[in-house]
Amino acid sequence: MSRSAKLHHILQSVIAKWVQFRHHDDGMMSISNAILVMGSSLLIVANFNMGMVTNRKIEVQNAADAVTHTGGIVMARGMNSITATNHIMGEMMSFVILHEAIGGKKHEKNQSADDGSNKS
Repeated sequence: MSRSAKLHHILQSVIAKWVQFRHHDDGMMSISNAILVMGSSLLIVANFNMGMVTNRKIEVQNAADAVTHTGGIVMARGMNSITATNHIMGEMMSFVILHEAIGGKKHEKNQSADDGSNKS
């Protein structure tokens, strides 16, 4: 018997056993159904896992957004206080200029602005 004849005989016996197995259903699940159930279970578990990963990423993103929002608020409050300080400094400078324009130290200490001597 040649090598191809042996291979042909083995192949025919495997096919015959497969056909016999497929037609012999005594209430048991066939291999194709078992593979289908395992594949479906794998897809369900993978889908659940993707949902969990997506949910975790959304939670992390929300936490990062909250931190960024809080940091922005703190920076805005800091800039508002700097702006208020600058505004007050400008008003104080205008009072100093007005005071110097009216007479400054001359009226403040009742002295002449040129020589600094006291008239009292």
